[in-house]
Amino acid sequence: MFGHDTKFRLRWDLFIILLALWNCIYIPFDAAFAVKESVAISVIDRFIDVFFMLDIILNFFTTFINPLNKLLVSDLRRIALHYILGPRFIVDLLATIPFDEMIPKGGNSNNSTYTKVLGLMKMIRLLRLGRITTFMKLRSDFKIGFRIFQLLFLLLLLAHWIGCIWYIIVNDSKKLWIPPAKGDAPNFFAETTWQKYSKCVYHSILLIIGNEIAPVNNTQTLVASLVVEFGSLFCAFIFGNMASLLSAMNKKEEIFN
Repeated sequence: MFGHDTKFRLRWDLFIILLALWNCIYIPFDAAFAVKESVAISVIDRFIDVFFMLDIILNFFTTFINPLNKLLVSDLRRIALHYILGPRFIVDLLATIPFDEMIPKGGNSNNSTYTKVLGLMKMIRLLRLGRITTFMKLRSDFKIGFRIFQLLFLLLLLAHWIGCIWYIIVNDSKKLWIPPAKGDAPNFFAETTWQKYSKCVYHSILLIIGNEIAPVNNTQTLVASLVVEFGSLFCAFIFGNMASLLSAMNKKEEIFN
């Protein structure tokens, strides 16, 4: 029987989060730039799927707090019903199924891309990071610093996702979009994968903070407008939380002094 605040459970959750981070970084990159599949990547993906399945099994033996009476529930039957009937079981199950292996080799490339994107359901496991910081036996100032790091990493992850989405949009049959920065060659789509990725991430950061990236059709204009709008709200959320955390850290230091 395991509890959310045991050392083993915390270390297991941290390990699952690291595996989910790999999915959150690699799956969008693979869906956008169609990376040539290698044996090593396939082994890593199957390795992650196995551990996600073990995580589902472990959840059937993890105690929980009854929200009605605040008592610890350790009965296996009640634990299983709580997990199966809750929202996490379906999400965890969908995040474990290897959808990419269900597409026949040499099939429609668009279907393959959409199937890879379904793997992003694994990112829901990143929500455990907040629970880990709650149960970690650390000083409050270390927890605050860790949460600040979380926010910065989330901002970088957002830039990575938007960069990959932008390349999927501009990489159509016409290939009309050209990065507007000075010195960029007009043959953007003839560059190497890493060159295209770095430029897309750079322009996604510019787009998040409201700069121009010169969309050339209605779809690109719509996506750019949505990213500017929601990116400004997201940045306000990130920096507002960081200011609040830094203020709390400074207040504790003043009280200590």
